[in-house]
Amino acid sequence: MSNIYEKLQDCKSELQGMNLKKTGKNAFAKYDYWELSDYLPTVISLFKQHKLFSYFSFGLELATLTIINSEQPEESISLTSPMAAADLKGCHAIQNMGAVETYQRRYLYMAALDISEPDALDGTQGKPDKPQGQPPKPQQNAAEPPMSKETRATNLKVIEMLIKSLKLTPEYMSKNLEANYKVATINDLSDVQISKVLVWLNGKKNASKV
Repeated sequence: MSNIYEKLQDCKSELQGMNLKKTGKNAFAKYDYWELSDYLPTVISLFKQHKLFSYFSFGLELATLTIINSEQPEESISLTSPMAAADLKGCHAIQNMGAVETYQRRYLYMAALDISEPDALDGTQGKPDKPQGQPPKPQQNAAEPPMSKETRATNLKVIEMLIKSLKLTPEYMSKNLEANYKVATINDLSDVQISKVLVWLNGKKNASKV
C-alpha cells in the first residue's frame, strides 16, 4: 500500500503526461492561464483512482488545502496560502469573497500538483533592457478592475508577510523587482503586478512544503 507522498507523486506524474489545455485568456497582456475547470475534473479523477481525498477550509488569515490518504486517514498533507482581498466592481461582499476562494482553490491545487505557470518574477531574467526613455505607466488588466486603497494595502501586507516567511533578502527582492517590473520596491508595483507577485510567492511557499 502506497503512502500519501507516493500517491501524490503518482498523481503529479500522470497529470504532467496529460495534454491539458489552458482556456483562460488575458486579452490585454496576451497570455493564457489556467482556469480551475481546466484541471479540476482530471485532478478529482486521479485522486479517486489513487484513493486520495481533498478539502478546503478558509479562515480570516489562511486558506488551507488538505489532502488525505483514504486508505490511511491518519496520513495527510496541508498547504496554506495567506488570504488576500478582492475588490471587483459591481459585486457584493459575498461575491468578492467567492472570487477570493476560487483563486485560492486554483493556486493551492496548482502548488500541490506542480501545475506550472510562467514565473512572474524570474521569467525575464537575462533579457536585454529596453531602450532608455520615459518608462511606460503601469497598466491595469482590463479584466481586473483597479484595487481600492484598502485592498491594495491588505495585499501589500500579505506580500511583506510572505517575503519574511520565505526569508527572502531585500537584495534578492530588489533585483527581481527591478529586472521584471522596473520598480524599486513592492509599494511601486501596479495592481496587476501585485497579483502576479502574490501568485509567485505563494507558489514558492507551498513548493517548500511538499
